[in-house]
Amino acid sequence: MLVKKLLKFAKVIVKKAMPFALIIAILYIITVNDLRKQDQKEIDDSFTNQLVLANGMLNSDYNKNDDEGKAYLRTTAAGSLYSSLNLMRYSSYNNNENRNDLFDAINNLYLCMKF
Repeated sequence: MLVKKLLKFAKVIVKKAMPFALIIAILYIITVNDLRKQDQKEIDDSFTNQLVLANGMLNSDYNKNDDEGKAYLRTTAAGSLYSSLNLMRYSSYNNNENRNDLFDAINNLYLCMKF
């Protein structure tokens, strides 16, 4: 008898609590999705910023610098290219159909700067 009353009471609680649980679950999913989109944007921004930095180093007048300046330009450009290669796999650019060409272009440029 007591077990039946407890089961009936539990069913009532579940029926009343279910809408709240669903609302909480939906809010959680929305929040996690928004955070994921924000993280994706930050990764994409970091990826493009590294490429912009490398571009700035490569567009500098290399011959007007002394040996120390030349070494700085090379290492900064190579570091930026290396960072962009590492960020690419997490960026939305990795989902692009031309991702292999993009990766190869950045990688080849990095290898030229490294050696």
